[in-house]
Order: sequence, then structure tokens, then C-alpha cells
Amino acid sequence: MNEQKVKNARIEVSVPTAYNSITLEKYIAYMNAKSDIDQCIAITGLSRKEVEGFMYSTIYTINDMFQDALQVGTPKHEQTFFIDKMHMGFIPDLNALSFREYVDLDVLSGQIWKGEDVQYKELPKLMSILFRPVVMKLQNRYTIKPYRPDDVPEYIDYINKMTMDRVNGALVFFSTIVTGK
Repeated sequence: MNEQKVKNARIEVSVPTAYNSITLEKYIAYMNAKSDIDQCIAITGLSRKEVEGFMYSTIYTINDMFQDALQVGTPKHEQTFFIDKMHMGFIPDLNALSFREYVDLDVLSGQIWKGEDVQYKELPKLMSILFRPVVMKLQNRYTIKPYRPDDVPEYIDYINKMTMDRVNGALVFFSTIVTGK
């Protein structure tokens, strides 16, 4: 992974240097953080007590490094990939969306991007429609688990582990298909 070490007294933390090392879960926690301390907690995974023990300059260094990492990288659209041992696949045929997939994608998109107020916490739900476990693969063709909202809890932890290069790659791909560009 692309990470840089930051030392503060006796604690050493790793901070991503590019968004291919940032998980969706960490990104959402960072974007929803209300303060510099909360952002640093989201980045490091440390407790509030540990982070509050950092020097003020260390908190800013960590937050600035993370913010810089969000600017470094290229969206990567992958049809299939592994997260841990789970084989995930992008919807193989966007022209064959079920009515439920289409409606849920439309509703979630509207909830996530409300003008300038972005609801980051809804991104995993959107990604869980676009990406689902691969149930069969033969050469370059594959089938993913049918979309059922009640099944999402079975694989949402894997969705939250997706890296932001894949999330952004899917969003770029999906937006160009939807807008026809």
C-alpha cells in the first residue's frame, strides 16, 4: 500500500499517500468528520484519547497528508476484483438493469448528490448495487448475485473495503453511461 509513516512521541501511524490506499469506509468517516480531531481519528483509527494526546502540528500534518492523498491517483474501473477472498463484479450489462436496480440507483444518486450537500454515508448502498459478489465466471464473462436489498448486509463489509480508485472509477464509468458522454 502507498503509505507514509508519521511519528508522534511513541506512536507511529501510517497515512495513505494516494487514494488507491483509502477505503470507502475511511473516506466516508473522514468526509463526515466534524472537527480536525475527528478527521484524524477517521484517518488513523486511533481512539479520541490517543489523538487528543498528539501535538497540534501532528494532527494537522496527518490531516494535510490525507487530503493530499485524496488528490493523488487515477480512477480505475475494474469489471471484477477480489477484496479479501470475496470476488466482486460490476453490473455486467447496464442495459439489463432490473426495475428495482434502476429505481434504487436513481433514488440513491439523488440522495447522495443534493446540490452542494453530499451525503457520503449513502455511497456504500450505491456501490452495493453496482458491485455484487461474482457467482460464476467463465473466461471474460461472469454473473453476479442478483440484486436484492435484503441481501446487501451479506457483502456490505466488502463494499466498505473498496479502495477509492475503484469507487471513483465506477462513478466515472457510470456517470458517462448515464449522461451519454
